[in-house]
Amino acid sequence: MLNESNFKQKLNYGSNFDNEKQSETFEFLKDVKKDYKEYINKNEFSDVIFRNEDLVINEITSDLIFINVPNFSNLNRYIFQNYENKGYKVIIYFWGNPQIFDEKKLSLKPFDFSELKNLKIRTKFGNMVALKDVAELSQVEGISEIVHRDRKRIVTITADVSNYQINGKTIETPTIMPVVHPNPKKQTVSIDKIRELADVIITNSYITYSNPELKTIAEEKGIHNLVGFDKVIVTDSGSFQLSVYGDVNVEPLEIIEFQEKIGVDVGTILDIPTAPYVSREQAEKDLGETIKRAKDSIELREKNNYKLLLNGTVQGSTYMDLRRKSAEIMGKLNFDIYPIGAVVPLMENYDYKTVVDIILNSKMFLPTNKPVHLFGCGHPMMFALSVVLGCDLFDSAAYALYAKDGRYLTEDGTLHLEDLKDLDKFPCSCPVCNEYTPKELYKMNKKDRTRLLAEHNLYITFEEINRIKNAIKDGNLWELVEERCRCHPKLLEAYRTALKYNDFIEKFDPITKKSAFFYNGYESMFRPEVLRHKKRLNRIKFDKIFIASISKLLSKVKNELR
Repeated sequence: MLNESNFKQKLNYGSNFDNEKQSETFEFLKDVKKDYKEYINKNEFSDVIFRNEDLVINEITSDLIFINVPNFSNLNRYIFQNYENKGYKVIIYFWGNPQIFDEKKLSLKPFDFSELKNLKIRTKFGNMVALKDVAELSQVEGISEIVHRDRKRIVTITADVSNYQINGKTIETPTIMPVVHPNPKKQTVSIDKIRELADVIITNSYITYSNPELKTIAEEKGIHNLVGFDKVIVTDSGSFQLSVYGDVNVEPLEIIEFQEKIGVDVGTILDIPTAPYVSREQAEKDLGETIKRAKDSIELREKNNYKLLLNGTVQGSTYMDLRRKSAEIMGKLNFDIYPIGAVVPLMENYDYKTVVDIILNSKMFLPTNKPVHLFGCGHPMMFALSVVLGCDLFDSAAYALYAKDGRYLTEDGTLHLEDLKDLDKFPCSCPVCNEYTPKELYKMNKKDRTRLLAEHNLYITFEEINRIKNAIKDGNLWELVEERCRCHPKLLEAYRTALKYNDFIEKFDPITKKSAFFYNGYESMFRPEVLRHKKRLNRIKFDKIFIASISKLLSKVKNELR
């Protein structure tokens, strides 16, 4: 639902429509008000008339219709009879050229977007708000998007490739943040190698704070000099140590001050990571303390005008109502990134289904213009599903931890070097796997073997992130998700769980995509594109109705997905 803060947006109007899109008729306009009656009743702005399928303006328009149609001979009189004479302003796109209907001459004339500045929007409370008071309007050729004022980007509920500015440095999401030890001597992979691959890393401010030598260097020279990384640095605040050891020797506001002092780009509040399946009483108590610390941290930052950006972690254990409550409250605070915390134990137990529930119940109440970080998600096989559900950032210590145990990451699972040593070549073409055979790597001393395995794990991690970005741009991310989710039965179970939230996901899934729809199994029939298509079929009027049956097997799958 809109509110005053997230309604203040900049609108970029434009279009780049191909011939196929131009072939759509506009008969469905007859049912526009009927189709959006339910939407109108649920949203703050009561007079939404039409959502253009390629230009997302459904949160803005009132007494206004945007349509994209070919030049039908009866278009002018049709619009006049059905809309203009009822007081609606009609803007029509002819192959990207906006025109407006002149009711006096019964013809179209070029449209001046400055006219929209005086358009008033009626809220459901009855008052009228001038569009110029709440939004900036500009026409940009070739793109159609809403860009929020506070960040020059749009982060949608579902996957989007976006550039995010942090203290003058740019990262492209979705991306992975390698976990780096603040003591370079304890780092498995050299920071030079990590710098080649990553635009952002995550390290631990609590370890830095607790070690007198590291603390002195960080305070005198800054965290970037300590770690040797000149790009974006994110820090955890000690919450991980709190979850492992039960206590940390630092106060919540003290660690915020320390992160600001050492020049961290994005710091984290000292939240309480509540383990899965604890008692509800414990979960509520921990969440209450996390919210208190969150409010205190924001107040401290604003009072002292800190440069530090802040992570506001969503907690609530495995109680979905608490996750929603946490997301709603944290979302109203002025955090810059929203991590979803305390999911590592679930992933370690392959409980991906519950992770999906947590992600989506959190996303429903988080701002769409702020990135979401899935804390502790570092295995490549989980990235695609998480991204399609709206996660922008991941962090990984898995590349190093798995290497220490002789484990070899792939995009669809984990192999053991012990089981690979008799192969002639690795099933990978990264620099490590091209230079060494499995047997050569297996026979190395443990230190070198661990380092090289960690480098491979890091390469494969970034390779999967790049593959996901390409899939987003090509419009076939859902196909990649379905491929990845078939590498483990628990992932497939999680994917089916995600499809139960289709009504929510469909609202933000791109209307048009470059690639064709590929059927990969029964689950494909419950994807957002299919749901949207079925809804649109209701617009078609039939003289005859034909009834077809479906197999019992498909009915069974459908029932499982409900």
